[in-house]
Amino acid sequence: RHLVEELGQRGYKALAPMLDPRYKVENKKSNWSERHVAYIAGLGTFGLSKSLITEKGCAGRYGSIITDAEIQATPRAYQGVYDYCNYCYACIQRCPAEAIREEGKDIPVCSQYLDREIRPRFVPRYGCGKCQTAVPCEDRIPV
Repeated sequence: RHLVEELGQRGYKALAPMLDPRYKVENKKSNWSERHVAYIAGLGTFGLSKSLITEKGCAGRYGSIITDAEIQATPRAYQGVYDYCNYCYACIQRCPAEAIREEGKDIPVCSQYLDREIRPRFVPRYGCGKCQTAVPCEDRIPV
């Protein structure tokens, strides 16, 4: 809200999708992805667990603002979607749902685990995130 207001005061249009009524999550599907916006913006690449790995690691949250302000682009440090993942498979071992495999993450298996095991204990704010902690990419781009 602060950044949207600040941009507005400087004469720019700005919108935070997560605060806009057009943003929706229906049937566990969103019409906006902060992770994908962060990837497009050059902040990092995806890992096997589908988390976004940045210079500060994968255990984080993202937010985005759409604006008409002209902001100079910075060069990306990567080319590919999975460049920061070293495929160490540590996230496979950390996943209590066994939803992550060498081929990638099985989203329905992860979702079922969240609904069955995690949500009942921690609603309304719930999630797992075990695949993003105690792994080489938790707080950095892994070597």
